[in-house]
Amino acid sequence: MTAVINEKREIVHWYFDITLANLDVVVLPNREIFVLDEAELLNALNNEKITDDDYRLAKAELDKLLTTLTADNNDLLKRWEADFKTLHAVI
Repeated sequence: MTAVINEKREIVHWYFDITLANLDVVVLPNREIFVLDEAELLNALNNEKITDDDYRLAKAELDKLLTTLTADNNDLLKRWEADFKTLHAVI
């Protein structure tokens, strides 16, 4: 997970990269979620750059991430917010 912040130290977005498949997920501060590069994942499968198992694993990881991100008690983003407050107090 990468957090992008602006010069005012406000979150611009969070960025998640499912590396094996080059799948990306972007979450905006309003918690709107965008999944990027799904077509590239399918192309990689169709062009045999990844295996069926790789494809299924990437989709499973994406599903788990989306489930976490859409949960009422989103531990990933809550943890980031807590860590950022701590870091912000130090710098």
